[in-house]
Amino acid sequence: AIALAGTNGYVVAIGNDGPITVAPVGETLLNGQWLVGGGTAVSGTVIVRGSPKLLNVTTQGTRGTLTGTGAATVTLAEGNRVQNLDFEGAWSAAIYGKNLLAATVTDVDIDVAGFGSGISFYWDQSGGTSTIAIDNAIVTGGNGGILFSMNLFTGSGRTVNASVSNSTIANSPSTSFALLALGN
Repeated sequence: AIALAGTNGYVVAIGNDGPITVAPVGETLLNGQWLVGGGTAVSGTVIVRGSPKLLNVTTQGTRGTLTGTGAATVTLAEGNRVQNLDFEGAWSAAIYGKNLLAATVTDVDIDVAGFGSGISFYWDQSGGTSTIAIDNAIVTGGNGGILFSMNLFTGSGRTVNASVSNSTIANSPSTSFALLALGN
């Protein structure tokens, strides 16, 4: 589905037939893609008789649940949006992004069964500005709820504008929300 949707496309995870297993390697989105659950309102521009028209639709089905173990369940690419989904499993992170300039995660419920984190962003490249928005995220369990980390030796000079709102982290024994600066 990810390859078929293409860059800037929509990928819909429909929950009607039960959880969607993405183990053991997870899924990597393409630049600009939206990964949304069933029942999500989306909009986009379509060309009708040579003129652009705004199209607003609600995806079919029910909210999807992605399950996985091992690697990140969903690895983000540039400009991705993850919305209206549930995640269950034991992984390094349910949602992971590396060296991104922009990403949005909204309306997700993440249940971590192992040592991993719910949402994790990491930078090891210097320069540039990154804008990350997280809204209405619920992370339960694991060892890190929402993590933002940067390698101090290779990630210096980068500005990260991170917004986390209306989010809850529960039963995480080590870290709930963290900004980490890591050495080499």
